Amino acid sequence: MKENEFSLQQLLKNFSSQKHLKDKLLDKKLEELWRSLYQNMSIYTTKIQFRKGILTVWISSSPLKHELMYKKERIISQLNEALKETLIEQIEFR
Repeated sequence: MKENEFSLQQLLKNFSSQKHLKDKLLDKKLEELWRSLYQNMSIYTTKIQFRKGILTVWISSSPLKHELMYKKERIISQLNEALKETLIEQIEFR
C-alpha cells in the first residue's frame, strides 16, 4: 500500500470517530441493543438517547416506567456487559 493510501477499514474508523457521528452511532447501537435485550418493553419505548454517561429512555407506560425504576442497576449492568465496556453510568426513564 502506498504512503497516502488508506484501507477502507481505516477510512471508516476515522469517519465514524468524529464526535457528532460517534454520538449518533452510539445512540443507534444502544437503541438496537435495548430492543433486542428487552423485546417485551420495546413496544412501550418511544425514544432512546445517550449523553455524557446517562442513558435516557422514554417509556409510554407509567406502570412499566415505575417497575423499571427498581431495576436500574441490573439494566445498566446488562447493557454495559453487552457493549463490552462501561459507558452507561446512569439510566433515566421518562
